[in-house]
Amino acid sequence: MTLSSAKPGSNTAKCSSTLTLCLGVPYSIVKEQHIFEEVDNFILSNKLVFSDGLISTLGEQHRKQRKMLNPVFSISNMRELLPIIQTISHQLKSILVSNLATHYPVELDVLPWLSRSSLDCICEGMLGYHSAALDTGNKNEYTEALRMLGPSISKTMFFRSIVPVVMCNFSLYWCKKIADWLTIIEIMDSGSRNIFQEKKAALSIPSPMSSQSHDTSGGTRGKDIMSIMLKANASSAEGDRLSDIELLGQMNVMIFAGLETMTAAVACALYMLAKHPHVQQQLRAEICDAATAHQAVDNDHSHAKDGFRSVRLSYDSLMNLPFLGAVVRETLRLYPSLPVLATSVPLQFPVRSVSGEEINTISVAKRQALVISILNANHNQAVWGEDASEWKPE
Repeated sequence: MTLSSAKPGSNTAKCSSTLTLCLGVPYSIVKEQHIFEEVDNFILSNKLVFSDGLISTLGEQHRKQRKMLNPVFSISNMRELLPIIQTISHQLKSILVSNLATHYPVELDVLPWLSRSSLDCICEGMLGYHSAALDTGNKNEYTEALRMLGPSISKTMFFRSIVPVVMCNFSLYWCKKIADWLTIIEIMDSGSRNIFQEKKAALSIPSPMSSQSHDTSGGTRGKDIMSIMLKANASSAEGDRLSDIELLGQMNVMIFAGLETMTAAVACALYMLAKHPHVQQQLRAEICDAATAHQAVDNDHSHAKDGFRSVRLSYDSLMNLPFLGAVVRETLRLYPSLPVLATSVPLQFPVRSVSGEEINTISVAKRQALVISILNANHNQAVWGEDASEWKPE
């Protein structure tokens, strides 16, 4: 993501070194969005792919979208997604176990399966759509397009710099031609529009059964994020409502933002656990203890178990597993989902200019972009210690 200083009526913006980098990033991006905005090529190229989604808008339109989305992703709504994730996780476990040979050790490429399970979680939880990506025999054009979305988006990097010129000087027909070569985008857009229209139609029917299609999640029908967003939008004041184009944009952004990051995060966590057996054993012991305690207080195990002696822990139980939380946080620190961010941001330490003078502030010219590496910040020994590049959840 690329941002630049764009404060009206001012050619420079001061960056103080008194704030640490960790504090400076959210301060710049969240508190001063009117100053630090994404540059044109980022916004316009995203608009070609995601329409008027959250990462394709600026100013008041962006603020209105955030106002709508923030309560949608509340803790109470996130709780409702847990049964969906647990069901799909147990399906994934069954598939992996069935692929194991009778002899050991066995090498199994889990990344494609993680991608498929992540897609099922995103489609079920975010869209209320049963993608069945874990079923390799299910040939679904929309599902395959979503799986290839990330690699396809990366191709736009080659021409992102020319997008503003085309969009500002050519007709909509030629603007669309930029993205037309990415057939994947067309398939995704068509499929998303169909799901969106089905969701809207379901909301207009009084019967609660109307919004309960594609249910494989054990009583969580109608609780997907898209349904919640549509209901919230319909009940909002007219001035705060998002258009259908904006809602469709959020839908496409949620798929893109969730799929690749979820796959990468889980893959990195499993990789590090495989490299650190003692950590794996400690984490397994914590989860097994929690499962044993859960079984002890649950008089009816029929709804809490799946095959292979798996127990479905509650949301609160999972949140109260400190070592599991440490493994997740340490993995995201060492392998951040967004390794590089380009923006104007306060410094962490004083720097020396080309003349050798130590300076505490830097004047950033209007529309000038600075790049910060989240990856390097998370490996900074001055902040995390000499072992900053080591994975130590403990």
